[in-house]
Amino acid sequence: MIKIKGMNWNEIRTEFRKKYLSLPEERQKSFLLFLNREYLIPAAELGVITGLKDYQIKYILYKDGGSIDEEGN
Repeated sequence: MIKIKGMNWNEIRTEFRKKYLSLPEERQKSFLLFLNREYLIPAAELGVITGLKDYQIKYILYKDGGSIDEEGN
């Protein structure tokens, strides 16, 4: 993905964070799930992007059926 966009990881993370923060609260969870499912971004990195605590992200992912980390836990 980084090569396709021609950006480094910090720039991509910043882009995702801006997009996440620009969404209404009810759509933020869907975007979080999208990042986890489509880009396989693990919970720890989602915390950096969203500003949520680890347990909040794991709750959202578990509740809505996403994988929590790269091992599927």
